[in-house]
Amino acid sequence: MAIEKVNIRKGTDKTVRIEVIMNNVSGIFQIQELLEKKIRNAPGLIEHIELYAVMAPISDKILEEELRVL
Repeated sequence: MAIEKVNIRKGTDKTVRIEVIMNNVSGIFQIQELLEKKIRNAPGLIEHIELYAVMAPISDKILEEELRVL
């Protein structure tokens, strides 16, 4: 429920940048427990993906604008 949108674009440090837009910081746990684990367990994938948790503009501001997860 906390995840609003996912953007996939060209990365700055790695090949692909995945931004998960959230309206609540509880979405970080979804990102870490699901997406990050899948990326880490895929051989050769971790070297190519930047994963960021990004707070939506209208949301609670416990977290700054973005947090690099992976």
